[in-house]
Amino acid sequence: MTGQLALALLLALASAVALNWGFYRQHEQVSALPPLSPRRPVRSLVLLFSDVAWLVGFLVGILGWALYIAALAFGPLSLVQAASAGGIGVLALLVWRLGGVVLVRREWAGVGVSIGGLLLLGLSLLGRGGHDSGSHGSWPAIAVWIAVSWIAAAGFAGPLGRFVAAGAHQPVFLARAAGGVDVVEPVGPWCGISEDVERGTSEYEFHVGEGDVLCLITDGIVEARGAGDDLFGQERLADVLGRGAAPAPSVLEAIFSSVEGFAVQQEDDMTAVVLKRKEPHARA
Repeated sequence: MTGQLALALLLALASAVALNWGFYRQHEQVSALPPLSPRRPVRSLVLLFSDVAWLVGFLVGILGWALYIAALAFGPLSLVQAASAGGIGVLALLVWRLGGVVLVRREWAGVGVSIGGLLLLGLSLLGRGGHDSGSHGSWPAIAVWIAVSWIAAAGFAGPLGRFVAAGAHQPVFLARAAGGVDVVEPVGPWCGISEDVERGTSEYEFHVGEGDVLCLITDGIVEARGAGDDLFGQERLADVLGRGAAPAPSVLEAIFSSVEGFAVQQEDDMTAVVLKRKEPHARA
């Protein structure tokens, strides 16, 4: 690998880090802002650019694109784009270390494959000169490579487990198969407060992995009162959900057994819905 190619690779890697950190920071800040709407573009832009943390993420992302363009001045597009695509590994680390999201083994495997491909690319360039303008890629080979990449990515990602919601309600509890319980706080207005809630309502979504348990509740669960006027609370519910893998009916039974054993008397309605996404070996 020549010095020129090495510089292109370093710039492309720096670009991948900057772009993915910028995207991650912007996403984190947007999640904490009031709902944005394309119907009110000026208000939405003011909210974004007045948030310092979002603006920093935006500027770092711009820097990432500048580094990407600089890398193209020293190396071929095939090298720069492949190195930039390897930024999925950076994003996974950011989500895991900073976002506290637990990645399942299948997701880590996908990250490993993408980084492994980047390493193989680097090894293939050892001993080669600079730009090889005398050779041309084979379109059938490129098409096969793209198809195989899509199939491999789909295999590691598995079927989509996307959960979409909108409006205010009790938090959504998500017990991960790999361990830990995520508490997803809802955004938007409560139903029935206003005749028109469209302007203040925005959809949000999250991923439900294979083996994950999703729990929806009414406030009677977490606000059940025990001795000493203590509330059952979210922490006790998360503890019940995080006790290990179990079928959805067993999880539901464990929730009500815990609440009924804790509460002195029932003061409000208690409703819970428990869903579990099937694991690969459980499919027909």
